Amino acid sequence: VVIEASSMESVTHYVAGGHGVGVGVAVPGATMHPEVRMLPLENVERLELMAMWRGKPTALMQAVLDGMQSYAEEVRPDKGAGAAH
Repeated sequence: VVIEASSMESVTHYVAGGHGVGVGVAVPGATMHPEVRMLPLENVERLELMAMWRGKPTALMQAVLDGMQSYAEEVRPDKGAGAAH
């Protein structure tokens, strides 16, 4: 059975409720549930990141896009420079 959650808080809630395990990203400053233990995944391939939006991006969205672009250029110099804006 697969449960799709819309936030890391939802994943944590499901795991704390005994509904299985969850996989997510480590978010600095995120509050963890006292009954949930986080274990780092070792030797995991890097993730492919993609963003889609409609209209002109807000300042916050542009900051996210700029961060994603910087990340792409850092980890894949041959792929990062061609991203669309």
